[in-house]
Amino acid sequence: MEMAPRIALISLYDHYAFGIRSLHSVLKKNKIDASCIFYKYFKFKMEPSSEKELDILIGLLKDLSVDIVGVSVSSTFFNEAARLTDRLKDDLDIAVFWEGFHPTIMPGDCIKFADFVFIGEAEETLLHLINNRDEIYALHVPGVWARRGKEIIKESTPQRIENLNSLPMPDFDDANKYYIEEDELFCADPLYNPRNFSELYKCRYHILSSRGCPFNCSYCYNPALKNLYDKCDKSYIRKRDVDSVIRELGYAKERLGAKCIIFTDSCFPANIQW
Repeated sequence: MEMAPRIALISLYDHYAFGIRSLHSVLKKNKIDASCIFYKYFKFKMEPSSEKELDILIGLLKDLSVDIVGVSVSSTFFNEAARLTDRLKDDLDIAVFWEGFHPTIMPGDCIKFADFVFIGEAEETLLHLINNRDEIYALHVPGVWARRGKEIIKESTPQRIENLNSLPMPDFDDANKYYIEEDELFCADPLYNPRNFSELYKCRYHILSSRGCPFNCSYCYNPALKNLYDKCDKSYIRKRDVDSVIRELGYAKERLGAKCIIFTDSCFPANIQW
């Protein structure tokens, strides 16, 4: 029986990292060996990583013996993601996929660097890649662009998580968590631990209770994502059950000591009854 690959998920300049944390929790639920690496932190200006920090990252990935690396990419950090990915491809014989806002909106730019580009919500797509990685080029997986040599396979219509309650809560345990900052490697989750780069981490908890938005603001990511679906109706907005949200907030208060709750939904009051 073929062993499941080892996965490393890299968050660039973002310790809250909703996308990466959700992917990690899904992999953990499915008993897949996965690590989270929080690479650098955004401090009001974007400082490129040092060569030493890149060396630390490469050394960590070698020590973890990973087979697949996923990088979460926002438009702000596209150039840094490209630089990092080039280094990964030069030094390690591994597959690299990109996910996040920028790959969803500009997959053509991203496939020049990554082996796979995930469009839209990536939880189910990543499991599909892991379970069928040897046949991925023949399967034409929805929401995945794949590059093999000069050939590029494009499947733009993304998958969508219809039942958000099916997703596990994010975990903030230190196991299989690392962060790299100021030319050092720390073997821990950067949030809610004794060594923090921001004191605000100790009392603030960020949570998502929904996905999607009813509006079409031109500066936002949501309209671009909605336009990728065949039907852009109200089902694009999905809410978690109230009980699910309350359980997570109870965990945040009791286990993490949260004193301030920040809802980061695109449109929190979309359903007043909720």
